[in-house]
Order: sequence, then C-alpha cells, then structure tokens
Amino acid sequence: MTETRGLWRGKTLPKSNAEAFNNVWVKGNLIHFGEHYYIHPLANAVKVQNELGRLVVMHEVDPSTLGECTGFRDDNGKPIFEGDIVEAYKFGSDKFVDCITFREGCFWYGNWNFVEFLCKFCDYELVGNMYDNPELLKQGAHNENI
Repeated sequence: MTETRGLWRGKTLPKSNAEAFNNVWVKGNLIHFGEHYYIHPLANAVKVQNELGRLVVMHEVDPSTLGECTGFRDDNGKPIFEGDIVEAYKFGSDKFVDCITFREGCFWYGNWNFVEFLCKFCDYELVGNMYDNPELLKQGAHNENI
C-alpha cells in the first residue's frame, strides 16, 4: 500500500512544441509553483558517461485534474487515485459505481469514507475516471443507504 502514497496524477496542459505530451495523464511528485502545478515523473533515469543520474522533468498539469493516490490498489493491482471511478460489489449484491473524492481530511467512495468502503465491499475495480469517463457515473448503481 505505502509505495503509492504521496503519488499524484494530473492531465498535462496543451503544449505547442511537444504534441506527445498534450492532454496525457502523468504520475509522480506534485510541484506547486505560484499559480502553476507540475508533475515530476519518478522514473527519469539517464546514463551519461557511464554515470547514472536523473533528469528534472516537469509536466505542467491542469489543476482541476489533480488527484492524490489513495495508497490502495484495485483487484487488478492498479493504484486508485482521487477522481477515479470504481465499480464495487458488496458481498453478493448488485454493483455500485462511484467516484473517489477527498474531503474532510480523507478519501471517500460516495458517502463512505475509504475505511468503511474497504470494509463494506469485497471486490472493486477501477473502471475509469471522472474526467475522461463521466458517463460511467450515470450508468452505475448508486445506493447511499446500504
């Protein structure tokens, strides 16, 4: 769980000189400078003259797409971030689809804080995120009174 804690994700802003990095998701360390937000990817290793070093690469991201990793993974091993849409099953019941949010100092799945979520649901899978796949929230079953 802890290897993903402190990891952030954001969608890059359009750049005129680097089309490969326009509107793509990047994960890494969050850097906030003035009114700008950047993600520094963790794996920027380079080898120069037989010496291993690191490049300082920063991708400016849209602040509305920023999300911190919960520190948990879905049943397929994918890290779950704030803004992700998760399909969950409660011990033999119908599926529930909701978005991971961060409020009141903790992560939430619908009206359940993340600890309650992990106790109530036996299976859960990351199916998208609220930025790229908002239609998934309309398709899913929401039940706030389980």
